[in-house]
Amino acid sequence: MDHWLQGRLLLSLLMLGLTTGQADNLRYMVTYPASMSYPSDKDVCVYLLSPDADAELTVSLMTKQTTTNQSVQISKGNEQLQCLSFAVPAPTEGDKDIGTILITIVSGGTQISESNLVEIILEETGMFMQTDKPLYQPGETVRFIFAEFGDDFMTKDGNFARVTLQDSDGNKINQWNDVQPKEGIGELSCPLSPDMPLGDYTIIAEKNNLEKKTIITVDNYILPRMDIELTAPSEVSVLEKSFDMEACGKYTFNKPVKGNITLKLCRYGIFKENICQQFDGVTNTRGCYSVAVNTDTYQFNQNGYDNFMDVDVLLEEDGTGTIVTKKMTIFITTVTVKVTFPDSRSTYKSPIPFRGLMTLTGAGGSPMPNEELELYVNNLRMDDLYTTDEQGVARFTLDTITWQSRTVDIRAHYLSSPPPPDNEEVAPEYVDAYMTLMPYYTNEKSQMKIRNEPAVLLCNEEMNLFADFTLDPSEHTENSLVLYCMVFARGKIAQTSSFTYDLAQNGGLNGFFSFPVSVTSAMTPAATILLYATMSSGDMLSDTIKIPVTSCYPNQVSLQFSETQSLPGSSVSLYISAYPNSVCNIRAVDKSIELLKEEGEQPDETVDEYMKQRDAQGYPEGLEDLQSCPTGSQAVYDDSEESDMYKNLEAASIKAVTNFVIRKPLTCTTPPPSTTVLMSASASEEFADMEARPHAAGSSKAFNNGVDELSNLQSSAEIRKYFPPTWMMQSVMIG
Repeated sequence: MDHWLQGRLLLSLLMLGLTTGQADNLRYMVTYPASMSYPSDKDVCVYLLSPDADAELTVSLMTKQTTTNQSVQISKGNEQLQCLSFAVPAPTEGDKDIGTILITIVSGGTQISESNLVEIILEETGMFMQTDKPLYQPGETVRFIFAEFGDDFMTKDGNFARVTLQDSDGNKINQWNDVQPKEGIGELSCPLSPDMPLGDYTIIAEKNNLEKKTIITVDNYILPRMDIELTAPSEVSVLEKSFDMEACGKYTFNKPVKGNITLKLCRYGIFKENICQQFDGVTNTRGCYSVAVNTDTYQFNQNGYDNFMDVDVLLEEDGTGTIVTKKMTIFITTVTVKVTFPDSRSTYKSPIPFRGLMTLTGAGGSPMPNEELELYVNNLRMDDLYTTDEQGVARFTLDTITWQSRTVDIRAHYLSSPPPPDNEEVAPEYVDAYMTLMPYYTNEKSQMKIRNEPAVLLCNEEMNLFADFTLDPSEHTENSLVLYCMVFARGKIAQTSSFTYDLAQNGGLNGFFSFPVSVTSAMTPAATILLYATMSSGDMLSDTIKIPVTSCYPNQVSLQFSETQSLPGSSVSLYISAYPNSVCNIRAVDKSIELLKEEGEQPDETVDEYMKQRDAQGYPEGLEDLQSCPTGSQAVYDDSEESDMYKNLEAASIKAVTNFVIRKPLTCTTPPPSTTVLMSASASEEFADMEARPHAAGSSKAFNNGVDELSNLQSSAEIRKYFPPTWMMQSVMIG
């Protein structure tokens, strides 16, 4: 029997044998990661409200071989949110197992038991590797570091089974076995032979079924002393009359180069002649040469050409005649104005107004300030006009009272219109923004919605978020509201907090409030924020939002030289600060190396990508909470795609065991009983007479063909006659 079926049977038995009652006013919600990794500690958070009696809630993490229990107690009339840390047991078979989270509540003589499944897996770690430089000459020494790390940003103990240096044909040049890292970081070096063949080589580190590769290049090279910095737009609109370009020569020690510069711009024809233009000049005191390019020369508004230009720059140093070059491509776009909705969340809660943002940009994404936009809601134009600020952003607020839980289409439109093209001219485009808003399911009249700002949470900052609310007096009668905030990231509970909002002192049952979120490394790369409260009626008021987090590390490292500039041969100091007992790898490489070959993936990029892959995307297979209708009824197809709290928790890979209504229920209906149509004798005779009558040409043939096809279909398919409402129902002993 597979793990999934065992877990389902265990869940069914627990629900059958332990549920003995239900306290009407008791409210609970237990949240936990849908997938727990071994070895680690994971939080299970318990919210409990017991207005009528003292209560005790016990959480049990159960696998085939272990059971761990922890309890939360609460006195009559109180509510609390408390998190319990569980040491995750090892999977009993292989690298994955299915366990059970069982909650048992005892309150006023009533016992409530409920359970759900949890996935137990071996921890999925990552690896990084970094060489001292990407390019080597024969005879030089390759130095490199490597490490295995986990979801907590900590390096892992244990030896690396094998580290190999091999050529492009897979031939081993060097190999190290059973490599022991120091403080979690492995460090090796390998001198290259003076007659080493030129080409690419691969370094491979292997540990616990993990493998990390990096490529180095062996070549006879001469370090360049200078480079060209080219400043030009990456994209230009067909309506632009001109654009500026600047080329600057810089030595690797950041001093300007004195010399001659040549810029050549070409636009190639598809069925027309190529257009090229050359600009020659001398660098100024900053080592730069600037030109203004007239787009009419390049027929930007004409068909028959490629939609890009090639730029070639050549710099010749005075005195030595040394030459360096640089290339770039400038794209020509017909999209001259673009409106976008930057908000990722597209749900609304009536009657709370929907707040949103529009951005207006030109070619290359440049913001367009002080321009007017208009909005259409379900093709109806709104009365207001919206003016963009200095960042090209306009804010809007829409009344949702009349939307009545329907899907709503919104379009943002730039008020101006593009000029009409002539016969052979390219037609410029003004692109509108479109967004579809879905209703958010709730069975309460009261509503709360977290605003979509800020767009990004900053690492190690305390950020203030805002929420709008409206409370119905039939659901909440108290003068305050106790709110709980939970932050989920990478499929685990990252933070919890609570605060009390005084309704009497802040405008009553309608308004908005702010609440803080302290951003930590546990929230990277994105945080799902759940805000909720229990109203006087016992119903839940809640909302969730997912916000990206900037790259964030628990150990903040800073590095600074004692001097920004220094003469050759002089002494400088390097200051490094980090957390106590940290291991820091320091690397100093000539900047000229970067001009010859770009660095490969850096350790911070590897870690960031690993964290993005850990960003939760739903429940593991087999842990979905399936809905069903009672026996004898069937579900009605629902294509409304309404969002709800359950879907948002599922997206964050967080499970909830609760007696709050957090999910839109299925709409079930009882199908009408099947009937048999009996044909009377007179009707049979009439039908036979009708068959004997002449038909229009082809109609009889078509009818007969249809009967033949139906007959063939029936004869080839197995006819099912047995439809039991229950396929299996039996009790089994689990050994």
